[in-house]
Amino acid sequence: MGTSTHPSVDVIYSHLLPKMPTLSRTTIYNTLELFREKGAIRVLNLDNKITRYDGKTTEHAHFVCRRCGRIYDVEIPDEASDEELKSIKEDRHISLETVIKILKQL
Repeated sequence: MGTSTHPSVDVIYSHLLPKMPTLSRTTIYNTLELFREKGAIRVLNLDNKITRYDGKTTEHAHFVCRRCGRIYDVEIPDEASDEELKSIKEDRHISLETVIKILKQL
């Protein structure tokens, strides 16, 4: 999709509205759902509040900064423990401690 920002529908809408004044949020939702069905994006529900969308469809986890709310992609190295992989695969969320441990292994 060409972005690493994990945008919400509102962010996408705000970005496109000046160029497409007749655009509706419904059109964005429907288009994102089509992209999801075709495997072009992933849907993220990391904080159970705002749904975000990820154009990176390869296996990876996410780290959410508690200070600024930014979502970072985190590659999962082959050396990750079974416990870490289980935790990551359950909800695609990763803790700061796991990020630090993974970075030290690189």
